[in-house]
Amino acid sequence: MARAQTHFASWERASDADVVVVADSVAHDPTVRAMLDIVEGDLLILDDHRQVLAANQRFLDRIGCTDVNEIIGLRPGDCVNCVHAREAPSGCGTGRACRNCGAVLAIVASQRSAWVTSGECLMALGEDGCDAAEFRVRSAPLTIAGRPLTAFVLQDISAEKRRAVLERVFLHDLANSVGSVLGWGELLAIDDVGSHDAARQIVALGQRMAREIRGHAALVAAENGELVVTPEPLRPRAVLSEVVAGVRGVRGGDVTIAVADGADDAPFEADRELLARVLGNMLLNALEASHPGDVVRVWYEAGDDGPMFLVNNPGVVSERVRHQIFTRSFTTKGRGRGLGTYGMKLLGERYLGGRVGFRSEPGQGTTFWIALGKRSDAADGSP
Repeated sequence: MARAQTHFASWERASDADVVVVADSVAHDPTVRAMLDIVEGDLLILDDHRQVLAANQRFLDRIGCTDVNEIIGLRPGDCVNCVHAREAPSGCGTGRACRNCGAVLAIVASQRSAWVTSGECLMALGEDGCDAAEFRVRSAPLTIAGRPLTAFVLQDISAEKRRAVLERVFLHDLANSVGSVLGWGELLAIDDVGSHDAARQIVALGQRMAREIRGHAALVAAENGELVVTPEPLRPRAVLSEVVAGVRGVRGGDVTIAVADGADDAPFEADRELLARVLGNMLLNALEASHPGDVVRVWYEAGDDGPMFLVNNPGVVSERVRHQIFTRSFTTKGRGRGLGTYGMKLLGERYLGGRVGFRSEPGQGTTFWIALGKRSDAADGSP
């Protein structure tokens, strides 16, 4: 096996002629036909190279395919337009990110062990990778006419995951903020603090809650294709000042935020609220990834078509994490998290028309950035 052709699962594929012959045999098998009709979820029948031999109508409807012959011989990630399948040396299953793909892991484990295996799979789909899909997957060995095959089922749990994030993240954070407001109100009522300090804290907490509500509403609208963008003239320096002011105190002062002034404060046009959301998430992530005494640096640079905003923290992202970092619901922060980096990508690229990426190197830390202006074909995460 040529290492250059895969970073994980086998790259080898059956010939087109062999796939067509086997697919025709499978399509006429009564067991397979019954499975295609009755199985709940998206069903694929795969050969030992993970290539599609048959699919039910539900899966074809999902990918907008009217003729199953169009996907015969492809692999699951190729069919659904997974961004990692396009980045992989030999398609679905062969990229570095595929090492953590629940779909590939389930298929490979089932084929090697001849047991039923299951898991969950987060997929970044579409040309820009901003369409998110989350599946519960199940892979089972199947023998048809003496030939070992694999039955692979995907059940869409995207709505379930979105609801879980709303409950665990948004409502939890909102409840914390409400609790703080009540605490300051009680202190104010018994005159334990000055009215000016209490009012200032209550206003700041109210503003934070309003930002959270608007931010989550914007994310829901963006995923539904209903988000309205309202560009207005902005200045890079003022944008950074506003974003930094909104997160100061998050770490209680144990991490320093250093803002570097860009030389060129030329005006540009963007949606203020969306840009602040993207940059705010970058800064919050940097603060959460930092240790006491660290310095988080924030700055902007002038680009040919608009400014580039950058946020750096001293930490380094692991190899496992970096290939999934923009996937919806992927997180290193605990169950139910995982909207920050996904939201950056979705809002920054699809709605602000920029490019969002990151670089992470020992000695230089991790830098997230958004470059506004014309898109580039660069795919390595470099500005």
